[in-house]
Amino acid sequence: MIQRFLFLILLLGSSTLYAQEVNLQGKITNYSGKDSLKLLIYSSNTPVGISIPVSTQGEFSKTLTVAFASYAKLFFNPNDFILLILSPKEKITVTANFTNMAGDNVIKGSKHTQLWNSNNAALLQFSKNTQDLQSKYERAVDSVEKQRIDYVISFVKQNPTSLASLAVIEVLDISMHSHIYEFLDSSLMTVHKGNPIVENFHTNLKQALFLKEGSVAPDIVLLDETGKQVALSSLKGKVVLIDFWASWCRPCRQEIPNLKQAHARYASRGFEIYSVSIDNDKNAWLQALSQENMPWITVYDAQKTYSSLYNVTSIPNTLLIGKDGKIISKNLRGAALEEQLQILLGM
Repeated sequence: MIQRFLFLILLLGSSTLYAQEVNLQGKITNYSGKDSLKLLIYSSNTPVGISIPVSTQGEFSKTLTVAFASYAKLFFNPNDFILLILSPKEKITVTANFTNMAGDNVIKGSKHTQLWNSNNAALLQFSKNTQDLQSKYERAVDSVEKQRIDYVISFVKQNPTSLASLAVIEVLDISMHSHIYEFLDSSLMTVHKGNPIVENFHTNLKQALFLKEGSVAPDIVLLDETGKQVALSSLKGKVVLIDFWASWCRPCRQEIPNLKQAHARYASRGFEIYSVSIDNDKNAWLQALSQENMPWITVYDAQKTYSSLYNVTSIPNTLLIGKDGKIISKNLRGAALEEQLQILLGM
């Protein structure tokens, strides 16, 4: 009797274990024949990782034991995975593309996984429909906005001496339509010179367009560390980075290795750096020079004359000047500077 009871317990135990089995098999197309599949099962707070061998033909098979329905990720690359919902007694077949596991797969034999996939497909379609509507709306808005801009430009051109044009020109982005602003300014100053409204517009426009990209950089004439006078204009014909900095400026000092790299690579092709120190203490500047060993032109703006002229309110502050002396770009650093130099001077 006792032996029969023990037999029943063992039989029930084996049946329970059998009921918890999940057979996972399938084929991976475009498989390289090198990597093992990874399966992470999220049946508790700590995921369980399993390695699944794959044949050179991309085929695999693994019998798993799960106590209840569980989430799992199947992958070679953790950033490209298939989400599975494993349930006891299931025989799941997976066909997937090695190069696009998440996007190119077919799952059979897993009811909850197939439900998830159909749900996910529906949600993705809703997202696509929303994006399509947004794109259509944005195109319509852009079309109306272009009509508005074109109308304002036409109005200003037809009425260049009217204060009505002055009232509507603010619709235009000054960085994109500076020539229209300058056209109106010139026209108004010709007819309404002395008018406080026009004079104020003229002054504000002049300040707004100062040091804009495409404008000529004002000349700088300062003494270098040897006491020699060096003018920025003497470098015309070269691509020049004007670099306002100070010895106490940590970001400025951190950028110096990047500047050295750019200078070493492009100096022979016509690139130069014109560093302008705004240190209050000249000795601090000289000490920084001896520490950094900067192989380019370094000058000292003792009276802050040129940092004021260039509206330098924070450092590091850089301007990239073309061979013609015109401003190409502002505040380029690191990889962005190298990228621009490659375009201008080649490798």
